Amino acid sequence: KVPEVLVQSGIDIFGVLQPAEIMGGDLYDYFMLDSHRICFLIGDVTGKGIPASFFMSMVRTFFRAEAKHSKSAGELVQKVNFELSQNNPESIFVTAFCCILDTKTFQVDFCNAGHNYPVKVSKSGKITEITRQHGTPLGLIQSRKYSSDQFQLREKEKLILYTDGITEAFNS
Repeated sequence: KVPEVLVQSGIDIFGVLQPAEIMGGDLYDYFMLDSHRICFLIGDVTGKGIPASFFMSMVRTFFRAEAKHSKSAGELVQKVNFELSQNNPESIFVTAFCCILDTKTFQVDFCNAGHNYPVKVSKSGKITEITRQHGTPLGLIQSRKYSSDQFQLREKEKLILYTDGITEAFNS
């Protein structure tokens, strides 16, 4: 069920997940942090199949657990990275783009951990890649520091997040 604050704010969220195999390591999620802030994220775990899927569930769980105690997307990503790096002898990693959207102001606080650059589409159709911030994928370097950046969404603008399934597609 879509949270009522999204309906009242005129915010639509749409996602499609189509794994290359029966199970995969791509993820997207969104959840409310409080009465007016929503966290949403997209990620892509290295590898395919069951190992990637298990790691992806850990990533999703850590994001949801650590979000309760984080003030920004950068702080949240740093905490998740610390948890994923603690016991990771296989060096599995995940690229991720995490945002916190304030539904009252439409201010977006974000952190990019090695993921594809998101695209902002203006009301007039102008496309802008958000390239101001790009860090290391999660799970590799425990002491890695992450920070946030911000941008403003305006009325009728769209934010498009995607994984390499789009950029590496062989056909339509």
